Amino acid sequence: MSGAQIAAQVAAALAQAGQATGAGKLSATLRKIASGPDAGWRPGTDQYAYAETTVVQVQRRVRDGLAMTERTVRMLLIDPTGPVPAKGDWVAVGVLPAAVTKDTTWARIAEVETVAPGRVPVLFKAMLEE
Repeated sequence: MSGAQIAAQVAAALAQAGQATGAGKLSATLRKIASGPDAGWRPGTDQYAYAETTVVQVQRRVRDGLAMTERTVRMLLIDPTGPVPAKGDWVAVGVLPAAVTKDTTWARIAEVETVAPGRVPVLFKAMLEE
């Protein structure tokens, strides 16, 4: 099985995870600063470009250093076949690109981990800023 086939299966599994919880597929809009034409992005009405992706939202408890202070961070498991998220991008969970308004609530991506065995991304894990 190729990496692309695995990525397609992971994308389908993320959509199925939403179905299993009863809420259905959880879509999100990824917002990047537009920097020229890119075939994967639909230009917005401002300096940003927006793209739809499928996500699963999770909460994770992490400890900060030796102080043993715990905090809860919000993370997204992101479809590997859609747009590639990067640190500093913004995401609106549960909002499709066509529904973005000036009042849309955005969360900034603090860190992205790419799971890519054999150099083919099969999952993106994004930690969101608080």
